[in-house]
Amino acid sequence: MDWFSRLKKLFGAPGKHTDPSPSTETPSDRGNKKIIVTLKRIKSTDQGTIGLLSAGDFCCYTMEPPWRDNRANRSCIPPEEEYHCVWHRSPRYGWVYLVGDVESRSNILIHPGNVGGDREKGLHTHTSGCILLGEKRGQLIIKGKRQEAVFVSRSTCRRFHEHMEQKPFKLEVRS
Repeated sequence: MDWFSRLKKLFGAPGKHTDPSPSTETPSDRGNKKIIVTLKRIKSTDQGTIGLLSAGDFCCYTMEPPWRDNRANRSCIPPEEEYHCVWHRSPRYGWVYLVGDVESRSNILIHPGNVGGDREKGLHTHTSGCILLGEKRGQLIIKGKRQEAVFVSRSTCRRFHEHMEQKPFKLEVRS
């Protein structure tokens, strides 16, 4: 049994969670309609992977690390896949979404941050494989290097959480 299934077995009570215990159900566990969120990747360079995340009438930009063959702590997650996401308490970021079912990877979160550059190429990053959300995109100059970035990240994450009502969903990643 994989870690996601074990969590589901331990904490898999259905319904909206307003208490501090995490929801670990998958969208297929619910009797109602599945929630689908789409991440469409726009551009990937050493500076990071920019995309658009949409869930119904909610839409925002995303920033991930560049594709590095799904290497842990270095790469964005594989495209053309579907992942189950659950509401999760992170020691570092508080309540965020956890992306499950990522082959050979764990602890992939959707959290605030601005840049996702390749550290091995001397670029700055706020993610080790996670998905960052932002309302706007542009460039930041960090230590003399110009990098692609997303902005207004904390409030965008809060709006996403409110929109999703802490419910689990299926994330479809498209390139």
